[in-house]
Amino acid sequence: MIESWTPQALILTESAKSKATTLKEGDKLLRVYVHGGGCSGFQYGFSIEEKQEDDTCIDNLVLIDSLSYGYVVGSTLD
Repeated sequence: MIESWTPQALILTESAKSKATTLKEGDKLLRVYVHGGGCSGFQYGFSIEEKQEDDTCIDNLVLIDSLSYGYVVGSTLD
């Protein structure tokens, strides 16, 4: 029997959880996002924003939009 495995959306280290906690501003959380970067590849970024309808929320600390999700799934944020 083959077991299916779904990777965790984004793994947060204890250090990342601690920093994300200090960055919370009311309803605003740390957002991790990815943009196409042309010749230099993808650009990864961070911002502080409110949760949007299509966001995935990790540990009630980090937001990932639906377009960026596929690029960061299984990654570790430290």
